[in-house]
Amino acid sequence: MSLTALTTRLELAVAVLNAVEPPLRDVAYFLGTSVTTDRRRAHEQALVADYHAALVAHGVTGYDADRCWRDYRLGQLQGPMVTILGCMYARGVRSGRSDAMFLAMATRSCAAIQDLRSLELL
Repeated sequence: MSLTALTTRLELAVAVLNAVEPPLRDVAYFLGTSVTTDRRRAHEQALVADYHAALVAHGVTGYDADRCWRDYRLGQLQGPMVTILGCMYARGVRSGRSDAMFLAMATRSCAAIQDLRSLELL
């Protein structure tokens, strides 16, 4: 998948999940759980920088790129919790596919927390 396709999916995820919340939470959740770890590592800095540039282009002021990156790192912390809750309360029939999906989400989100040293920000 190209960087453009990833950016388009990221924009769609943010639009669908639009709400008042901590900055970059949805971006972090999407990249931390839905994108393979290798792909996230390869593209996350560029994607977060593009996201920040789009915020600025749309009139956001007083929110610098360093703060945006920090918020992205903090946003990764929700990944394991949301994944566990989703697994616990999923209404569908449990299957090998759903187990694999939740395992991938948990593994990816924990890798992102470790890679980005998110716990150091607490």
